[in-house]
Amino acid sequence: MIYLPKRFQNEDLVQSLQLMRDYPLATLISINDGIPFISHIPLIVDITSDDIFLVGHLAKGNPQWRLMNEKPIHIIF
Repeated sequence: MIYLPKRFQNEDLVQSLQLMRDYPLATLISINDGIPFISHIPLIVDITSDDIFLVGHLAKGNPQWRLMNEKPIHIIF
């Protein structure tokens, strides 16, 4: 469970998408064997008719890309 104080909660999707476009540097957080693994990468918001995707690139040398298919990942803008 994630604690988020009420004053920081935002249910406005348009405002959230604009924030991601204005500040595209994101922090990716995974947990591997109880240890946080963190990377900072720019992400682009890509909207199709039905879905919202975040598009970015992790270098092959960065092991976090392997964790993305195995473990939940959290993204902070």
